[in-house]
Amino acid sequence: MATALPSPRPPDPLRFTIMGPVAAWDPVARHLQIGERSLRVARRVSVAGVVQGVEVSASGVREGRSAARWVVTKLRLAPTARDTDPPRGNTW
Repeated sequence: MATALPSPRPPDPLRFTIMGPVAAWDPVARHLQIGERSLRVARRVSVAGVVQGVEVSASGVREGRSAARWVVTKLRLAPTARDTDPPRGNTW
């Protein structure tokens, strides 16, 4: 009599965070490249302001193990110097 073995549980997705300048961006396919890493941006993630050369921080999950897709679930643009410079002149 054969005994049924439980099916192996699929592996939990691996989480990642990557930062750097956008090397390539395709808004239609939602394909983002940071350095050599190719990523797919989830539809629910805002991509306002994403252009080639802008610094970003992307985090998400890697689906599968070997030739896996890297899916961005959170995307933040790095502040620019203009955003972080103190105000000049009179502020009153």
